[in-house]
Amino acid sequence: MKLHFLKTIFYNCIKILAFCLKKTQSVFIIPEETGMHEPYSITNYTGDNVLAFLYYLINNHDSPDLFCKQIYIVALNSMIESECKHLQSKLKYIELIPIAYPQKKKKSFIQYFVYYFCMGRCRIIINPSDVEPLRVKARWQLSICLNYFSAPFKSDILKHRMAVQHQTIDYVIAASDFSVRMDLCASNLSYFNYSVLGFIRQDILLNPRFKRVDMESWLGITPMNRIIVYAPTHRDGKLHKQHSAIIGCENLKLLNTILSRYSTILLIKPHSGMLDDQLLGLDDCSNIMIYAPSPSYTFYDILPHADLLITDYSSIYFDFLVTGKPVVFNFCDRAEYEKDRGLSYNPVELFCAGKIVYTEEELYTAVEDELNGKTYKNDKQYNDVKNLFIKYTDGKTCERVYDFICRQIKS
Repeated sequence: MKLHFLKTIFYNCIKILAFCLKKTQSVFIIPEETGMHEPYSITNYTGDNVLAFLYYLINNHDSPDLFCKQIYIVALNSMIESECKHLQSKLKYIELIPIAYPQKKKKSFIQYFVYYFCMGRCRIIINPSDVEPLRVKARWQLSICLNYFSAPFKSDILKHRMAVQHQTIDYVIAASDFSVRMDLCASNLSYFNYSVLGFIRQDILLNPRFKRVDMESWLGITPMNRIIVYAPTHRDGKLHKQHSAIIGCENLKLLNTILSRYSTILLIKPHSGMLDDQLLGLDDCSNIMIYAPSPSYTFYDILPHADLLITDYSSIYFDFLVTGKPVVFNFCDRAEYEKDRGLSYNPVELFCAGKIVYTEEELYTAVEDELNGKTYKNDKQYNDVKNLFIKYTDGKTCERVYDFICRQIKS
């Protein structure tokens, strides 16, 4: 209680200070926290909508007409900080200023002060989540959210209900009208706080920055190999860190045999919040690999070249829809997950445009069927779901977001 009281005093003091500060046409960029676990950066941006938009800004609008001259960027890792210095020498009109991120485990009053002092001077704040409102924001500031998910698969209503009681987000950039209506249930925002302009990571899947041959080099595979990616979502509570390479599966050697028969590689992408989990059962499974984060590429550089996605309750599914490729849903712990975290849709199966499996045996059968040409993909259902959750497939979300911000500044 005392700590909460002190925090309230601190944030109120920052607000007063921010009100007295000289207002500038600067931008404050807050990348998604995945960058603390994976080497995302200004040039290795494809896994983060905020960083992708920043990359677009500095490569397309380094001119006197840009709505800002200073861009403060929260340096979640050392790569971002070093890149600011490297890129600055190439920029003519934009000044990149890295700001240390005040981590919860390494609390520093000076870091907190500098962080909110710089934020308080900026006209525009771009952040990655509408269920984590800004703690400090003046009325003259414009807060734009480039959400880290295009549509909510799991429910955030209960998890974030306290955080969103005092909303400070002005606008959320959304992928579709339907995703808006589902998201506002948890965000506590009005429908009119959303603007449907597209989703940047979906543009990245439509227009990959690397070719398949590059991916083959990273993974050490051949052009003959097919790629399946397994991307499970985060699990909390009792479901956290089960040490299973594939949740609900024990006989991975049988799966490896199937993969080998069809010259296929399965790439496992653990959730960023579970990268330190020790995954078991992969001995003698040469066709099953674990994704290793790299400073040169992200998982979203591999995803466009995948032949099949296996997932569960992850919103990555909605992004993958733009590829038109099949999906298998591993719902082996559906009842437990729904009880522990909750799902955004009931019944959620209505929006799953792919084969749903509930056991290890069903999963292996579905994988083999997809590999031998017996696909479960229903084109009509697939396109219906895609049209519900995705409005734009022209690859121009960044342009629309830029024009939107310019209009808001002028209005």
